[in-house]
Amino acid sequence: MQKYWRPGLRVWWRCDGEAQLGLDPPAILFGLSHADHQLLEALAQADPQLDCWSVAQRLGWKRASFTRFLRRLPPHALVDAPTTEATAMRRYWSLMEAAGAPHHTARVGAQVVIDGVDALGIQLTDAIAAAGVDAVFLYDPRPVLPHDVHPGGFHTDDVGRVREQAALHRLRPRHPMAKLRAGREAIGDAAIPPARDRATPHAHPGRSPHGVYAPQLRAAHPGSNAEGVAATLAVLVAHGAVEPRRVRPYARRETPVLPVVLRELDVVIGPLLHAGGPCVRCLHLTLTDEDLRWPAVATQLASETNPGIDPVVSQLAAALAAHQVIAIADERPAAVVGRSLHVDGAHPVPRHRAWHPHARCGCQLAHLA
Repeated sequence: MQKYWRPGLRVWWRCDGEAQLGLDPPAILFGLSHADHQLLEALAQADPQLDCWSVAQRLGWKRASFTRFLRRLPPHALVDAPTTEATAMRRYWSLMEAAGAPHHTARVGAQVVIDGVDALGIQLTDAIAAAGVDAVFLYDPRPVLPHDVHPGGFHTDDVGRVREQAALHRLRPRHPMAKLRAGREAIGDAAIPPARDRATPHAHPGRSPHGVYAPQLRAAHPGSNAEGVAATLAVLVAHGAVEPRRVRPYARRETPVLPVVLRELDVVIGPLLHAGGPCVRCLHLTLTDEDLRWPAVATQLASETNPGIDPVVSQLAAALAAHQVIAIADERPAAVVGRSLHVDGAHPVPRHRAWHPHARCGCQLAHLA
């Protein structure tokens, strides 16, 4: 079987007769001849579509000597197939795989919906599109506001335009190979009410705003899927609090939802709303246990527009959210399963909080429906 050099694996000269393959983890070879050094350098610099034996032949190696040479290499130095597209991303994940990290390529077939394309949402979409997700669908019929304008995102002449269309106009030239589309194509026009119709009236004193934490079961009866293509994941960018009515269309399709909530001082990423974990009603019931007036406050928060936070915090949150989206799309372990990550300007690393299904929520009985 032909063997190929692992994409991105570098060779470092240490001294005569000694070389190091990679940095993390390092593999050190001893007792190398001058010809061995030459071949290692040639393999590391060769076209990744060229097999190792062809490289060795060009240097005058014989098959028997080459076979003995290969036996001295660590297993992770070689792969069984050529790399047709040696992009930076492919090289990186190839090296991560060599280091023992799980690597899957499910993202190449993943379809991600970004529901809410404000300044944070367009930063998040930018990162996801660059990561090689198969298709990204944007959904936000609200107009671009002045505080949505920032370098690398919306421009001043975008103010007043529909967000999803303005975002496509800005992102497509930066990602010509990415499939960027309007969100309605993936989730269906009738599935999600326009953002301007989502706002819940402010809570009246003494009256419970049940709409904030209405029952939200994830499963549905067979055949309940409406029009639209089933997405791998929906990222719901919200301000203040997550409205269950925005989650409901995805729950009907059993599509996992990752909330990204912009608050006064931080951005909360997660927890992932999916079968087996907490649902959006679980979150609100938990918060209501901690503060009986949370439903009244949450209803007002969900109907307000946050004018934005520090750009560094926003960029850090967008990058972290994109990191988790790619982990989910690749079917790798994600930190937002049963946990939310909190990004603010005072802490260099995110804080986190654990979440569990609530005892008074019926979501764990959804499989009986």
